[in-house]
Amino acid sequence: MTLTIRDAQLASLQHAVDERYCRELVPLLRTRCGGLLTKHSDEDIVARAREALGRVARYGLEDARDILAFIVLTFAVGPGFDTHPSFAAILADPRIPGRRKLPALFERLDASLWDAAAARG
Repeated sequence: MTLTIRDAQLASLQHAVDERYCRELVPLLRTRCGGLLTKHSDEDIVARAREALGRVARYGLEDARDILAFIVLTFAVGPGFDTHPSFAAILADPRIPGRRKLPALFERLDASLWDAAAARG
């Protein structure tokens, strides 16, 4: 007997795993980034994490630490920080391995670009 998992079933399972991950992040983020999250409800944090998870794969971010760091940056810099042209260019660059993309942001972008990304909201 062969078990076949259809795409819809796999998508449903992935959604459930992602949702659980986002909910489990709340206490971790509150502990590690408390001051950054004081104005956010638990549901706001879950929603932001869920949205960020939807974007990390397209940038090739697969490592759990990179995924968590990306989510934290959505709070520290802004929910759409990755849409700023300088950030987007690095994150979408296929020549940069996924594991090197977040360090590349810190190595290549100066404070004025971080401020500009934060100003975008």
